[in-house]
Amino acid sequence: MNPANRSNNMKQAALRCGVALMVLSSACALQAQAREVADSTSTASASNKVSSRRQLPQYQMKEVTGVVYDAATRKPLPGVRVQSLGNKLYSALTDEKGAYKLSVPEHVTSLFISTDGYNAVQVGLHDGVPADAYLYDSKFLSLYHDGTTILNKAKYAPVESSSVSPETDIENNLNAAVRTINRGGLPAQGAAMFVNGINSLNANAQPLVVVDGVVWDMQYGRTTLHDGFYNNVFNLIDPEDIESVEVLRNGTALYGSQGANGVLKITTKRGHSQATRINIRAFGGVELSPERTSMMDAGQYRNYLAEFLGTTSRADRLASSMVIPFLNEDPTYLYYKQFHNNTDWAKDLYRTAVTQNYRVGVQGGDDVAMYNLSLGYTNAQATAKNNSFDRLNIRFNTDVNLFKGFTTELDMAYVRNAYNLRDNGWAESYADRNISSPNVLGLAESPFVDPYAYYVRYLGDNRLGLVHNNRVYTGMNYTESSNPLSFASQFGYPGLANPYWILENGEGNNKNNQEQTQFLLNVAPKYKINDYWTLSNRFAYTLNRSNEKY
Repeated sequence: MNPANRSNNMKQAALRCGVALMVLSSACALQAQAREVADSTSTASASNKVSSRRQLPQYQMKEVTGVVYDAATRKPLPGVRVQSLGNKLYSALTDEKGAYKLSVPEHVTSLFISTDGYNAVQVGLHDGVPADAYLYDSKFLSLYHDGTTILNKAKYAPVESSSVSPETDIENNLNAAVRTINRGGLPAQGAAMFVNGINSLNANAQPLVVVDGVVWDMQYGRTTLHDGFYNNVFNLIDPEDIESVEVLRNGTALYGSQGANGVLKITTKRGHSQATRINIRAFGGVELSPERTSMMDAGQYRNYLAEFLGTTSRADRLASSMVIPFLNEDPTYLYYKQFHNNTDWAKDLYRTAVTQNYRVGVQGGDDVAMYNLSLGYTNAQATAKNNSFDRLNIRFNTDVNLFKGFTTELDMAYVRNAYNLRDNGWAESYADRNISSPNVLGLAESPFVDPYAYYVRYLGDNRLGLVHNNRVYTGMNYTESSNPLSFASQFGYPGLANPYWILENGEGNNKNNQEQTQFLLNVAPKYKINDYWTLSNRFAYTLNRSNEKY
């Protein structure tokens, strides 16, 4: 071979080897770089995973096992969530046999177990004892509620009521949350209620009343014509119509300054089942005549009054016994019988009172509408004679599904209250008026005066005599011999009226009564936009009418 050719071949071979080495080194470099990038990416990803993982506190752990069953069928429930109470980080699901195994910190003492369609339960943990649980279907009442509640509120749900006015039930069931002061002994007079106490001497401190979402005007400052009578708006609600009463101690967040004295939220009964249910109730009660105050008899009062009149500035009138007939002890004296009696004036001013209640309730409905219809009549006598209360009420509450997602509440109610009244109790002042309350007059009348009238009769031979008429009351009959009840006027003191005359002659359609009526229309439409948004409003029309005659 020619040396020149051999030299060229060697150069070409060396060149090929150099190119091959360059390609090989480049490939190795690229592979190393790719491995370095991959390692860097893997390291960064692992670092991100480690940094994104929440660091659990390092507690000493314990293992808990158990089985979750259906309480009705005693079959195991798969897919139930089991977690430590108050901390969702320690949780597990039951397997197809209802069993679970869970590691929790040593300080955990209870598990919270829940699943769709069942009421959640709490299960206590005990060393060495499996934490088995039994779940009840969600249609049953749950004794556990997980959520945030208002702590400064109280609530009760009456089942059946025999009260005339709702205040009685509120006082009996919520006496720790609502302080009540009865206004008097008349039926349906109710009570003054205070949620936050009496915090003002002048301003009203009674709570705001909300019935089915509508704020009621309770007419706290309204005056009445009869002494001792209060126009109680609460008795427009039949206690049997109430489904629940809730008390909020501070309602300013919901109702502004109106709720500063607390809020009474009353919900009336509605239809809850499509099955038609009719409930008829009739019941009554008896209230015995009250125990009367012990008073002086005729002899004791005669001695007391004689001593009192002897101290007056007009004591000179005592010089003649003819002016003071009750001091004349001569049986032949013309007016002796008229002023020598022993009358218990309060004895016949009171009675045993009877209360009657009749109520009919109908509930039912279908897929389109649910309803609750109630009709009631109440008659309640007062122990003070010629005082009574009547109420006729009808209420119709409905829930209507107009179309998908759109529902409305439509409520209507009509109530008529009627009182037969007399003045009761003491008036604020007697500066320009006489006492007109029979029960007060029964305490103030003189026991030596008879309630019935005496008439003068000519007996002949210039002799006069008295005739007693036990069918006509004394005090207002100008044909009787004298008015013994006006005797005090001779000494500058006002005379007294005969309480029995007031009771007998105070009857009439145009006097001594009070009537109150209310018509209520309440509409509350609601449209569900989706699972998170609901649009609702409420429209209410209330017509109140009150008429009191004296």
